[in-house]
Amino acid sequence: MPPLYGTCPECGSKGALSSFAQGPDAGRVMEAQITRLPNVVATRLIGYLKLHAPKGRALNWGKALRLIEELADLVAAPSVVWERQTRPAEPKIWAAAMDEAANAAERSELDLPLDGHGWLRKVAWSKAGKAQAAGEREQAARARGETPLGYSAAHRPLTGADEAQDRDITLRNLMQERNTLLRLERATPGLHTDAIAKIEDRINAVRCIQTTDNGDAS
Repeated sequence: MPPLYGTCPECGSKGALSSFAQGPDAGRVMEAQITRLPNVVATRLIGYLKLHAPKGRALNWGKALRLIEELADLVAAPSVVWERQTRPAEPKIWAAAMDEAANAAERSELDLPLDGHGWLRKVAWSKAGKAQAAGEREQAARARGETPLGYSAAHRPLTGADEAQDRDITLRNLMQERNTLLRLERATPGLHTDAIAKIEDRINAVRCIQTTDNGDAS
C-alpha cells in the first residue's frame, strides 16, 4: 500500500506523513488530535500550537502532546473557570478564543511563545460571559413575546380598558429584564451599560404614561 503524503506548512516540503511524525510521541499527538478534540477545535489546533513554539524552533512532540491533552480536558468540560468564576462554555467558545489568539499574534499583541493555556482560558471565559448574556437577553425577549416580526399575538398590547393593565405587565417585564442585566453587569462590569440605560429609558416612559393616566382619572 502506498504511503500517505503531506506537505510541511512551514517550508513546503512534501513527503510521506510518517516522515513528519518521528518519535514515540508523534503518533500519540495525532491520535489525541483526532480522537479527543471536536472538529471545530481540531481544525484550529496547528495554528494555536505554533504560538507555543520557541522563537526560531519547532515545538517538540512531547510538549505538543501535553498541550493537546490539556486543551482536550478544557474543551470537554461543560464550563470554563477564570479567577474562581465559572461560566458555561461549548467547544465553539474555545474555537473563537483560538481564532482571537491567532489574530492577536498576527497583530503582534501577544507575548510569544504562550506558556500554557492561561491566555486562552481568560478569553474563552470572557466570550462565554457574552454568550450567556446574549442568551439571557433573548430569553427575556421571548418572555415579553418578542419575535423577529414583532410581538406574538399572546403578548400584543391590548386596547381600550385593558391598556392600563397591559402597561403594568410591560413594566414588570422591563423591570425583570433590568434586574437580569444588573446581575450580569456585576459579573462583567461595563458589558451591559448601554442595554441597562435603554431599559431604564423604557421603564421611565411607561411610568410617565401611568402618571399621566392617573392624573386624567382624578
